[in-house]
Amino acid sequence: MNNLRRLGYTDADVTGDGSDRLLSAVTPHGTAEFAAGIQAHVDAGADHVVIQPLAGGGTFALDDLPVLAETLVGLGA
Repeated sequence: MNNLRRLGYTDADVTGDGSDRLLSAVTPHGTAEFAAGIQAHVDAGADHVVIQPLAGGGTFALDDLPVLAETLVGLGA
């Protein structure tokens, strides 16, 4: 939590389930935002990026894998 506070997040942002502002900043969602988030990690030097697509309620979103694969093709190249 202290790292997030040093980055400018407030106690309200980091308590409970986290604020919408915090979740949007640390969890890319939506096709364009997701691809940009992954690319940002690669651009920063990552050679491995772990992703976990989630559906509502935090369950694994198996139906999203084809769209995810299509989005990821070509990233990091």
